[in-house]
Parts: sequence; C-alpha cells; structure tokens
Amino acid sequence: MSAGCGVTTTLIKQGEKQTKVTLDVTGAENHCTILTIAPSPVQRGVVWVGTDDGRVQLTRDGGRSWRSVEDRIPGLPRNTWCPEIKASRFAPLGAFAVFDGHRRADWTPYAYRTDDGGETWTPIATKELDGYCLSIEQDPVRAELLFLGTEFGLWFSIDAGASWQRWKHGVPTSSVMGLLVHPRDGDLVVATHGRSLFVLDDITPLRTLTPAMLQEKLHVFPAQPAAEWIIRQTPAERFPGQGVFRGETRTRGVFVYAIVNAEELAHPDDKVERERKSRKPKPAKDEAAKDETAKPAEAKDKKDKKKEEPKDQVTVEVRDSAGAGAATGIGAGGAAGGATLNA
Repeated sequence: MSAGCGVTTTLIKQGEKQTKVTLDVTGAENHCTILTIAPSPVQRGVVWVGTDDGRVQLTRDGGRSWRSVEDRIPGLPRNTWCPEIKASRFAPLGAFAVFDGHRRADWTPYAYRTDDGGETWTPIATKELDGYCLSIEQDPVRAELLFLGTEFGLWFSIDAGASWQRWKHGVPTSSVMGLLVHPRDGDLVVATHGRSLFVLDDITPLRTLTPAMLQEKLHVFPAQPAAEWIIRQTPAERFPGQGVFRGETRTRGVFVYAIVNAEELAHPDDKVERERKSRKPKPAKDEAAKDETAKPAEAKDKKDKKKEEPKDQVTVEVRDSAGAGAATGIGAGGAAGGATLNA
C-alpha cells in the first residue's frame, strides 16, 4: 500500500488481476495545480492565482486570506483551465485572465478583464480571435494596448480589448504561450510552443497608434534613441560552419516607422494588392487607344521612363536638432546614410 495526497492506493504488480480502481497516488485527478501567480505591480499585498480547475483566487493581504471570484465571470464554463492571469499595471485591483477549455473539446477563446478586484468581469474575447487563449500582456506605458496569445498566433488591441488585430510580421502561426513587454527597450518577447522564442523590436509606434492615423496618407512615428555599434571577430571558432547557431542580428541604425496610404504604392500583402487592383475601374478600350495615339511621342517616352522608376519607395531625410548633418533613408527595401525606414 502507498499513501499520497491523503489517498490510499493499491499498487498492482505486472500480471496481477486488478479488482479495484483507485485514485492515482499523486492525486492529480483532484486538480491540485496552480498554473499562474500574478502579484500586483501597483498595490502591495494584492496577488492573483489561477489553477487547472478554473479557480481564480485573490488575496489583498499578502496571502493571509483568499477569496474565489471565478463564479462572477460571465459565460465561462466551470473548471476551465486558467493558464495565465496578469495583474494590471495601472489599476490596483485590476487584472486580465485567459482560460483554455480545449481539453474538453472547447476551442472557444475566453479572455476577461476586471478593475474592481474580481467583483465584475468584462469579456474581451471578440469574434476576430482564432483559437483558445493561452497568454496575455498589458503594455507598461499605454493601458489600452494589449497583446494576446492563442493557439494559432499573436494578436494585439489598441482599445483595451474591444477589438483585436492579428500580428502577422515576424511571428508564424504557432501556439503563443508567453508574452512580455521589455520595460526599458519596448520590445515584445513572444514564447511559443514548438516554434522557438521571438523578440519583436520596438513596439513603441503602437503606443500612439489610433484609427485616424491609419487613414492618413503619410504618418511618421517618433524615432527611438539608437546606439551605434560595430561587429568584431568572435573569440570562438573563426569558421564555425554549421557548428554554431546564431539568430538574425537586428538591423543596424535607427528605426523609422511610417504609415503610407498613397494610392500609387503597392500593398505589401500580395492578396490585398490583387483585390485592390481588381476594384479599380478599367478604361474603355476605344478611349484608351484614342488617348494613346493622340499623345506626342515625347510624352509617351516620358511616361515609359516614369514606369521604370520604383513607386513603392519613400525617402526620408534625417537632420539633427540644429538642422544639419542630413542623412537619407530609403524605405521599402533599401537603406542609406544610417537611417532605416520601415513603411
């Protein structure tokens, strides 16, 4: 006989006939695992805890007393795993919680927020989300900027979860199980299951992004300070071949982020660009031929030459505070003068 977690279990040797079904010696079926612990960075003594049987508990006195608040969460099936809770970076009794029910064939995304210590909860999982939720993170500078990890990728919101957009640049379709915004550098660290670790450099443009900006023809975000650096020979093997793995180095220079909605620029997404071109009205063949023959040869040559010039290119001139020391950055595939444009 063996005892574990207060449950007596009979150990059956190989070949013996088992006549009684007993609980596992570890008591795992009792759901005894705390999956997430989130102390508040704002209020001392406030700690949130989530478990593998859907319990959400809160202490306001540093652990001397606890209170369950999961029954106050609307629309959440009982005993749904709580893989992560994040205490709010701004509200003393605020928190964000995500729940995962896929072990019971429930792939519904469950994500909630509370601002009053769990008395009331607001669902923030919208129809845009795909896959059950696994992780969540609040930006330390902009309270409304949230990041959410699901089984199928990374999402972000600039309106506190009222709507979500999928992040498609640099993060593949994968199970995003951990998120963290670096408090100093403003980088987003993304931990996935099976697809490695990703660092999204400089998410600061999202801190000022608004829907109105997306409608502007050109908007340039403030650039962040950058350090000059050079590459030196590694003290390890000089010609390592495949013996040493190194991740891709961050692009050298200052990042300049811009929103460009000029009609003459091609959309970076090929599918969107094809749809955009298909919606453009096409001129009648007779009128197009008439206009073409009416143009002088010189104008036609000028037009042909203009066609050869790249249109998906933006040039940015960078000067210091005194207006001197110009440098030029060429976006959409090129860089010069130490300035890099991401358009």
